[in-house]
Amino acid sequence: MEIDQWLHIFCSMVTNAKILEVLSLGEEESYKERKQVISAEFVLATPYVPAREAQFVRYSHQQLDGSWIVVDVSVDELRQFHRPSTRSVCRKRPSGCLIRDMQNGSSLVT
Repeated sequence: MEIDQWLHIFCSMVTNAKILEVLSLGEEESYKERKQVISAEFVLATPYVPAREAQFVRYSHQQLDGSWIVVDVSVDELRQFHRPSTRSVCRKRPSGCLIRDMQNGSSLVT
């Protein structure tokens, strides 16, 4: 999933996101497998909790059956692209999902 699509789908929780770095996958870059370092700003639906920024690695891989595995894991705050800001910087808990294309044109996410 492209970063702009992700922002659009989760617009109530993610207000800003950008790709900081694309990690090399070897000799041939492939659309079927990606490792990206992403910075995202998360918000809650309350004015009492400030926006929080998280930096994480997103690994996505397309399986032989066409399904996708997507996993997010926080990166160390001491990485070279970490920039102090006025926003709260937090660690995103590890998360992931499996996305399968269904026969009726929809997707099954587990």
